Amino acid sequence: MLFTINFLISFGFCMSDSFFPAYFQNLGANAALIGFSASSYQISKIVLGPFVGRLEQRFGSGRLIVVSLLIYVVVSISYLVLNSLYILVLLRFLQGAACSSLKPIMYSMINGSMSEGKKGEVFGAFDISFYASIAAGPFVGGWIIHSYGFEALFAVLLFICLLAALISFSLNRICLLRQKQDEHVCHVSRPSRTEYSLYLFIVGKSFLIACYTVYFPLFLLNECHFTTLETGFTISFSTGVMALFLRPMGKLSDRVSKPLLVVAGGILSSIAFFHIQDIFTFKQAMVFSALFGLCGAISQPASVSLLFSCSSDKSVSSSVMGRFGSILNIGFVCGTLFASLMIELFSVRAAFISAGIINLFMITLYVFSTGSLSWFGHSDMISDR
Repeated sequence: MLFTINFLISFGFCMSDSFFPAYFQNLGANAALIGFSASSYQISKIVLGPFVGRLEQRFGSGRLIVVSLLIYVVVSISYLVLNSLYILVLLRFLQGAACSSLKPIMYSMINGSMSEGKKGEVFGAFDISFYASIAAGPFVGGWIIHSYGFEALFAVLLFICLLAALISFSLNRICLLRQKQDEHVCHVSRPSRTEYSLYLFIVGKSFLIACYTVYFPLFLLNECHFTTLETGFTISFSTGVMALFLRPMGKLSDRVSKPLLVVAGGILSSIAFFHIQDIFTFKQAMVFSALFGLCGAISQPASVSLLFSCSSDKSVSSSVMGRFGSILNIGFVCGTLFASLMIELFSVRAAFISAGIINLFMITLYVFSTGSLSWFGHSDMISDR
């Protein structure tokens, strides 16, 4: 159920979010308002993310998922029937509010129902639902808009949200039954040393993600003179590769040192970005995109497993994931602003290389923040004393 809900919501909003700037532009929005609409979505997730644990404690996991999906339904209905620019900005904020709680709660529920030695594999398999939707959503959304227009796109989005909401009602009944059998008390945790260390990793990674998602398409179009079809395929190829390797890398993270995989994925990502100046052809861009997706698959299941290993109390998972998501979005906003500044002062290639240097620096800090290098063996846990 969680896999299906996550895929439906991610797929639906990947279809629409990819073309929101064009939709806003069609309604007469200027660049500032388009940027503000994107920022309101990120700001909502940054502000509300740390409070997910308290919301789960008060309302329960199942109810919170239902509420989040009902917000998505309201947002999709509003997209279909309203066209006021300022109301649409508010809807983007509500969309971010629903997103800020949905994914942390899902991870928390998965974490609370699996054995310790299977976390990497299961988290890797679950993340396929997200990255597969990212790969497919923009293509399907572009086809619907091209063939039938934005109204049809929002109608399909509404149907997808309603389907996910219906599944969530059944999921909530299961959660209520388990809650009656579960006698533990939900707590809201404080960040541990392991979690603080992973903040360093995710900030560096978010700089790379910001450059890749926002400015790599412009680089391919303007610097390499790719067609829009070649550009779209190159961008989607990265998430496709990542989705393909998530489960194998998750299995690997259950057998070898998770921090080692986190560091390996981070270092390889920076190396890939250092060679951005060597990209001139479609084949070279595809190799870069595939490598970036593979690096993400190496580090993703290991980092999530480490994050949930911060505490033996599985009831704090949503608090941990909510804080982690906020740090990720802060890094994404800062990375976008930093890249734009580097492009204005130097070039888009300089922005990519600088992001790679920052990521490598953050990975170095992550290594030293653990207090020792002993975790290069089989131990996954970092002392939180």
